[in-house]
Amino acid sequence: MAHLIESSGEIEIIPQSPGSRAFSIGDRVKLVFTPINEPNPPYQLKVTAPSGSTIVDTIIRALPTGEPQSGPPFEFSPSVSGIYKIDIREMRGRAFGVGKLKIG
Repeated sequence: MAHLIESSGEIEIIPQSPGSRAFSIGDRVKLVFTPINEPNPPYQLKVTAPSGSTIVDTIIRALPTGEPQSGPPFEFSPSVSGIYKIDIREMRGRAFGVGKLKIG
């Protein structure tokens, strides 16, 4: 089971676990997002490493939701153990999602 230890906001962040074990260093962490209300693209996605440095800062045109017609899950590979912060926000709206993912 993935170790999403905190999640809040109007956009739910869902990690897809590598089988029955928790994520570890070098795994491909796959994330999908589920908006509570009607989505308002584009979105800004940031992933911050345990050291505080931003490892991902990108714009997503459509949320990968895990449903058949959505795009593939967003992926990143953690390089150190610790808590990674995930932040996704509408660029032209107020909806957001914040989560913390424990690696290792």
